[in-house]
Amino acid sequence: MVVERFIQKTIAIILSLAFIICLIAVSGANSFVSAFLVSYGIWIVVDWYDCFVMDWVIFANWKAIRLPGTRDMDEAYHQKKCHIYRSLWGMAIGIIPCGIGAAIYAWLF
Repeated sequence: MVVERFIQKTIAIILSLAFIICLIAVSGANSFVSAFLVSYGIWIVVDWYDCFVMDWVIFANWKAIRLPGTRDMDEAYHQKKCHIYRSLWGMAIGIIPCGIGAAIYAWLF
């Protein structure tokens, strides 16, 4: 069980890095800094979309698409401050994979 979980997470990390590197290549970045800025910019757009659209609009207002067992948690879904903090935490965490992806891209290209 533990080995299977490790293999799954390793594959997910490799695929995510490959996806980040492909996006950087499509953008035409030519240095580590430009590669990092492109990948982190994409990361922030996705993070903000998750916070403002998914959390604030979709999940907070449409009970039919909420996770099973959480359909009656209206108060929790409407805590905008909590979603902002989680979004800021996601932005901070994003520095790591974007930096790794940019470093690999700069090393390869």
